[in-house]
Amino acid sequence: MDNSSYEMEYDFFNQFPDETVEEVLPAVFDRTTNTFRVKRRLNIGLALKKSHSKAYNKYKPVEKLAEDESLYDRKIHKKCAGALRCLSLQCKRPEWVKDQRPPVDWKDELGCLKKFQCPYCEAPLKRIDCSVGATFTFRVADIRREDRGSTVTMYQEITEKKKHTHSIYNSLHLDRYEKKELNNMVKDRPNITAAAAIAGINPSTGAITKSVREINSVMANHGRTKYEIRKSKIQQGLYSIKEDVVAAFEDLDEKYPGFMDSAQIVPSKFFVSFCSPEMLQRNLPFADQSIITDVTFKAVPKGYYLCSSVIYIEQLRKHVVFYQAIIKSNTTHVFKEYFVTSFRKFDVKLENFLGVIMDFSAAQREGFILALRDNFGVKQHNALPFLKGCYMHWMQSVKRMSNNHQVVKPDEIDIFLKLVHRFRTTRNSIEFFRTGKELLTFFPNCKKWLQWWLQPGVSSIVFRCKSLMKDDLRQHKSRTSNAIEAFHSALYKLMPEKRQPVSTRSLRLSL
Repeated sequence: MDNSSYEMEYDFFNQFPDETVEEVLPAVFDRTTNTFRVKRRLNIGLALKKSHSKAYNKYKPVEKLAEDESLYDRKIHKKCAGALRCLSLQCKRPEWVKDQRPPVDWKDELGCLKKFQCPYCEAPLKRIDCSVGATFTFRVADIRREDRGSTVTMYQEITEKKKHTHSIYNSLHLDRYEKKELNNMVKDRPNITAAAAIAGINPSTGAITKSVREINSVMANHGRTKYEIRKSKIQQGLYSIKEDVVAAFEDLDEKYPGFMDSAQIVPSKFFVSFCSPEMLQRNLPFADQSIITDVTFKAVPKGYYLCSSVIYIEQLRKHVVFYQAIIKSNTTHVFKEYFVTSFRKFDVKLENFLGVIMDFSAAQREGFILALRDNFGVKQHNALPFLKGCYMHWMQSVKRMSNNHQVVKPDEIDIFLKLVHRFRTTRNSIEFFRTGKELLTFFPNCKKWLQWWLQPGVSSIVFRCKSLMKDDLRQHKSRTSNAIEAFHSALYKLMPEKRQPVSTRSLRLSL
């Protein structure tokens, strides 16, 4: 019998068994190494710590587990690790909150006992010991069961003296049985909402039904329940993508006419760009002011990014956001598309374009260079003069390095800062290389740091000696990305909660 198709993680049907039980599953035996292919997970719904085992060892032969059985059979004994529980009388945790699954290893790398706090009252959680154990017997050929091939038998004994002292764990994830139960609930009531599911109400009839909290207490959270119901609908083909995505964008386009510029919703090429119609009516000063561009992930759902560009308006005496896009990935191709669409949207002319200030992201830099090539026919070495690196990002890197005492000793920080300042500002190539050698002589552990900053695409936008920057861009008073960082900070304050689960909400606030 070929057992190679069986999973190596064994999920038993009996989860948190509260009575004596025995269960058999197919096992995977690797005949090339004469060992069972076992991962750490033997799942019976308990936190199990290894007690002892009996397995084949060619250097220390052992007896067979039983007569007529293989020498390579293996037996593993595991003991329940108990649970974590809040015993504070002042704790106001909900009644549905169960015991918490404990870590098997209670000590940190220093050998100290780990401490865990109750999320509701911050009191220390106490460990509840449990005497229940389970035995897992792996057999190469299970002759007791009509030669079923390789098997693993789980046996757990429950007696009056040996029984669980804790409840089922408060799991953060749905197991396969809980998912199946939720799928059945969603299939029977496809119009169910998260609020009705938590309350245990049938939205069609108003009748009282089973609450999703009874499936898993983690679904007492509205956002989590909404996510799990949506996921279940998609898996069962009950979810309309058009109703969720296309209709949402149509709604945004109706409420904010003229803002939406372009949209690709294919996951691998996700790109939604937008800008205020008022910006298009203004004659933005691209010839006199640099564009500042940056990306944040804190204002949009996990896995997405918000890319924004600002420019200084003299009449308003402040920077304003003039173009944005929600993107799926930080790749060169995506940033190329971002810059190309913005150039074409605002009809930017190369002869009247000062340049861009950005951090030292390789993807942003290469995307900008490719955009100049595709839009204006500019080659790479002719594109770098339009790029200026953020001085603040450079200084933050210098500060981190000077605070690393394995690189710079506390009494040598001033020397390091003076050398670094000279390294960045000198225009003399001989002095530049001499200063670099001095840095490596005094601070040899900064070698990798220097190598990174001396990359051709990076050094040309930060070091004056290596600079290819246009004179008007280099001498311009704007030299940091603080303006875009300030916009991000203001945007975060408008967000009720960072990384909203509904992507269109983030887009509404950006608009």
